[in-house]
Amino acid sequence: CVERKWEGGYYNKYIYAACDKGKRKRIWEELRIGKANSLIVCWCIVGDFNYVRRACKRVDFNEENKGVGEKEEFNKFILEMDVDDMPKVGGQFTWYRPNGRMKSRINRVLASRE
Repeated sequence: CVERKWEGGYYNKYIYAACDKGKRKRIWEELRIGKANSLIVCWCIVGDFNYVRRACKRVDFNEENKGVGEKEEFNKFILEMDVDDMPKVGGQFTWYRPNGRMKSRINRVLASRE
């Protein structure tokens, strides 16, 4: 993770989440604690979260309902952080397996409403 604090009370965090579920959850917990202990109101978290928010954002030709609980957990994290998932411009997916049999939207920008 890389972080930047800007004058005027804006906080940017750039992340690259691990493939390991436990490591990803630790990143979320660190972000929750950081925000709870911060006086900075405006947050922007950018990067590869390695999670999707909805089933339609992952195409996997092997497992159709993989990660249903993970989607709910990720959406809960976004709600608890009080950030919005900024709309993506361009194609629907941000990651593609080289053989084209799997694709998903795992890169995103989460930002405060202020």
